[in-house]
Amino acid sequence: MEMSDEHILAVRTLYAAFEQEDDEALLETLSAEVEWYVPEVLPYGGTFHGVEQVRDYLDSLSSFVERGTLDSIRMIDAGDHVVVLGHWSSRTASGTEFDSRFANIFELRDGKIARLDTHLDTARVLHAFEG
Repeated sequence: MEMSDEHILAVRTLYAAFEQEDDEALLETLSAEVEWYVPEVLPYGGTFHGVEQVRDYLDSLSSFVERGTLDSIRMIDAGDHVVVLGHWSSRTASGTEFDSRFANIFELRDGKIARLDTHLDTARVLHAFEG
């Protein structure tokens, strides 16, 4: 398997595990020193370092939002990076629905995800928290 195929497979595995709420499978895709970024303006945002901090982030996520569904996913192979474009539909813990386009940038090393930068329409998501 070529390295870029391995990278795409790791990212696909992460998304499948996220939607199925299989955090152990998701965490297996990460390198031990992973850096996971979600915009700080969101109530569940921040930069999380290492697998244990990402585990804590995933454990706390449900107190803010449902995992929802990820649609229209397009993966772009960029060598040691995979760029993912898609659409996220979810709802807040209080039940307000929202959706947002997103772009996630993954950096991979040795077949594991070393960094994730999440970019989405934070205004749309924050509006749902106000409702």
